[in-house]
Amino acid sequence: MANQDEPNGSRDDAMQSLIGKQLRNLYDTVLVEPIPDKLVELLLKLDDATSDRDERDDEPSEGTERR
Repeated sequence: MANQDEPNGSRDDAMQSLIGKQLRNLYDTVLVEPIPDKLVELLLKLDDATSDRDERDDEPSEGTERR
């Protein structure tokens, strides 16, 4: 029985290897594509909003003292 499964197993391994290579090639091409301007703008706005919030969190509230 094991002999009958072996060819299918090696075919599955070969198929997975081929799929892996093709996915790596696809991912490599995506990595070198430029980031769209609109996405960069949104990321900058998010970064600004996050840093503004962090600055407010660092300030003491009225009636409370920082320790």
